[in-house]
Amino acid sequence: MKGLKRILILVLAALLCAAMLTACIGGDGGGSGGKTNENPWEIIVADLQNATSGRAIWIKDRQEKFAASHPEWTITHQPNPSADVSQVVQSVVQNLQSGTNAYTVLPVTAAHYARTIYQTGLIADLQDYIAADDLAAIDPGVLKSYQKKDAIVGYPWGRDFPMIAFNKKVLAQKVRDAVITQADVEALRTGAAMPWGDNGEMLTIRTWDGFRAFLKQLSKSGVPGFAGVANDYYLLVGMFNIANQFRAAVQNDDGTITVDFTNDATVRTFEFLQNLQEDGSYKQSTQTAMYTTWDNFILGNFASMVFYPGWISYFEEKSMYANDFLLVNMPAGPDTLAAGADAVPANPTFSSGFVVREKASDAKKALAMEYLDYVYGKDALLEMMDFCVENDIAEVFLPAHTLTAAEFDRAMAFAPADWINPYRTAMTDSYVFDLDADGFVSYIRPYLSAIIEKDSAYKGWDAIKARLQTVNNIVYTEYLNGYNARVLAD
Repeated sequence: MKGLKRILILVLAALLCAAMLTACIGGDGGGSGGKTNENPWEIIVADLQNATSGRAIWIKDRQEKFAASHPEWTITHQPNPSADVSQVVQSVVQNLQSGTNAYTVLPVTAAHYARTIYQTGLIADLQDYIAADDLAAIDPGVLKSYQKKDAIVGYPWGRDFPMIAFNKKVLAQKVRDAVITQADVEALRTGAAMPWGDNGEMLTIRTWDGFRAFLKQLSKSGVPGFAGVANDYYLLVGMFNIANQFRAAVQNDDGTITVDFTNDATVRTFEFLQNLQEDGSYKQSTQTAMYTTWDNFILGNFASMVFYPGWISYFEEKSMYANDFLLVNMPAGPDTLAAGADAVPANPTFSSGFVVREKASDAKKALAMEYLDYVYGKDALLEMMDFCVENDIAEVFLPAHTLTAAEFDRAMAFAPADWINPYRTAMTDSYVFDLDADGFVSYIRPYLSAIIEKDSAYKGWDAIKARLQTVNNIVYTEYLNGYNARVLAD
């Protein structure tokens, strides 16, 4: 941070001179240049005080200390305008277009949101504002997800890995009912092969075949083995698609995006989900909303679902705690297994971060980066976890940084034993999104559940492929043709 502080001091000195000169020449800034209502000595930061308790206490303390160490500045914290995860891009863009009410620093829940917003020209390239040592501390894969060509479009701070979560209480009841055995439950933890096949074939939960066979067994006696939100790409189809060598969307070097949902790996993904329906393992309505799905999971109305560990605070508020979850990495599909050593990683990684307003002055951008490093940098987050341990505040949070084994243990001090190995695997075998935009997702969502549902009119390979060709055409006609044309025109 030393180099950055020197830059900040010089910029502040220049601003102070300019302010004094303005005062000498024209007083309050009137005249032909007009008067600005924006305070040149204030940054406005979206507050994350709605985070879980340990994190909120720590963040508030760091915020107050940072403000006290910069008395010449006003650090204003305002409610997070993008708290709704489904409206991040729209909320951030609207805020940044609001003139003097615009925030200086805003959070995003995933890197591709930052890349999308960057194309509007509303957020800054942080390349010249992040200190070299801070940059070096960020995990290379995570950093890559926040890079667009030579620009760094956001400051990452945390990461999350979609996994399969099993409700331990449901598993325990299934053991008592002799539907499964305790050895089956242990195999979920270890990945050991078990005789789950129809003819006793040895299968592991880490593959689609093993996952399907276990769910089929688990679903006997009434409670379905799995449920999901089919019409939300990131809660079902997209995650299994990545686990099967995601080839549906490609970021091209010229900035355009190519989409092809008719490729064999994607068709196989839909076919696999149809098979779960046919087996009776996936019985919940595919139109069910996310929070309803979560509530049904808490009630034990099904045994497993796609789960982001960062969601845990919602469940804790309803008295379901981290120890009640058994986590399993996304099972690898047949295309991933066939690819062998050349396989694309099967574990999606989403990194939360912050973006900085482009129209903010250089001094504000520099201060914003100093603020983010102090409150959300690697050292701060590891100290946050130490604070939680010392005060017995349960918190599970993985920073977006490269971690030694000892630092990983500090970060995961409160994580249940059933979470540790899945996290380690996800960190070392993580798929990082490199798309500049994911607007195509909103155009495919209306068609997802109809393909998967039990009585689907698009049953089997040929029907799925034909339907996905129609969806592909819609994506290009309604969105991608225009998007690519704008990219090439810039």
